[in-house]
Amino acid sequence: MTNSSPQNARLSMRQRDCFPNSWISSNSCNLLLPAEISAGKWDFILNTHLSIPLPCTSPRWRCQKKEDAQKSNRFNFAVDVGCGSGQGTVLLAPYFTKVVGTDISQAQLEMAQTNSKPPNVSYRQSPAEELPFANSEVDLVTAMTAAHWFDRQKFLVEADRVLKPGGCLALLSYTMNMGLEYEDKSEALNDICKEFYAALLPFRDPYLGTDSGKIYSDMFESCSYPDKEWNESFHVKKTLPLDSYIGMVQTFSSFQKLLKKDPEEARRLSDDIRTKLLSAMKVSSPETEVTVVIKYFYWLARKP
Repeated sequence: MTNSSPQNARLSMRQRDCFPNSWISSNSCNLLLPAEISAGKWDFILNTHLSIPLPCTSPRWRCQKKEDAQKSNRFNFAVDVGCGSGQGTVLLAPYFTKVVGTDISQAQLEMAQTNSKPPNVSYRQSPAEELPFANSEVDLVTAMTAAHWFDRQKFLVEADRVLKPGGCLALLSYTMNMGLEYEDKSEALNDICKEFYAALLPFRDPYLGTDSGKIYSDMFESCSYPDKEWNESFHVKKTLPLDSYIGMVQTFSSFQKLLKKDPEEARRLSDDIRTKLLSAMKVSSPETEVTVVIKYFYWLARKP
């Protein structure tokens, strides 16, 4: 593997958007993991799109009978591209005979290997645009909060190459504009959160633009599969300490760029936002629990 991949040029920023391994069991990390939706949305994504017999939300995603799905043997092989430390990869294990997580970062894969994983999960190093699998071999290609770092057109071509006919491409991510809920003070808290995000906007990677959702909608539009579906938003809520919310924002690549450029300003910004939030909540402890609201979006497409 060479360092010429477009994804390699963005690797350091990609890693900064991944939560540290030490956060895996913490509230702040769990909030942003697909585990929060594994029982609901992943069942919907996999069961309707790969034709397992569960209710669908539109005629276009009407499910086959169970015996037909079993005969088609569609649930053999899933690939999680840009898997990072594998926190989302392991969620696919109950649905497939074999699951492989791929990432360009050896450090991320080493982290994944140290985490507990089911026996049918493994990891391989590769760019998203050069997957190490045969043509028409894979039932599901997915990327969870990673596809915005890929060379998007090359990735779509590569996903098409490895997918079986009838296989599914599923891309999932969330917006960085998280909301807060606390008693009757939610509106005031969200105004302060917007200050936080606005201060970080100048440090956002230009490759991502101002809205990562547009990246995914553009990829959706450029996907040539006729059978596809876009879900604009669904919300995940989690109660956790206010300081954990601050900690999550501090993992964003934009905050990390500010921290590298001006550590004192980064600390001042965090402290100022924390103080304003505590004042609006009329509490003194940063361990006071709030409800963090995250807007996810995803799209699905079935290869003809």
